[in-house]
Amino acid sequence: MLTVCAIPELLPMLREKLQRRLSEIADGAGAQWLAPASTADAEDALRQLMVQYRPRVSRQAMAKTNLPKVLDAAATVASAVSWQDLRFIDAMNAVYEAWPAHYEAEARNAFVSAYRHALSSLVLP
Repeated sequence: MLTVCAIPELLPMLREKLQRRLSEIADGAGAQWLAPASTADAEDALRQLMVQYRPRVSRQAMAKTNLPKVLDAAATVASAVSWQDLRFIDAMNAVYEAWPAHYEAEARNAFVSAYRHALSSLVLP
């Protein structure tokens, strides 16, 4: 398993940027955070989120029937976020930035809730 950690000198800057992003999305409307529905492995969920789901969401080509899978993968990845492995928060950030605000708005709100949870777990005491 590969892990990606920040250089200790960069942690304050990363924390500040993540705090800023949390502030940007904190006031937005969103669904309540839901824990993962499945017991999916975080590594598998990370791969699915980045390889299968992010490209489809960014192209607005995700089948409605797959949206629950996207949200479950996002919840699993959000639950795995830590300072010891930055791939998980990076994936959440990549999906957030790729998901057009007007595309599948209800599912996007649920995703933003998971993203908010992930960010909070890193930057809030």
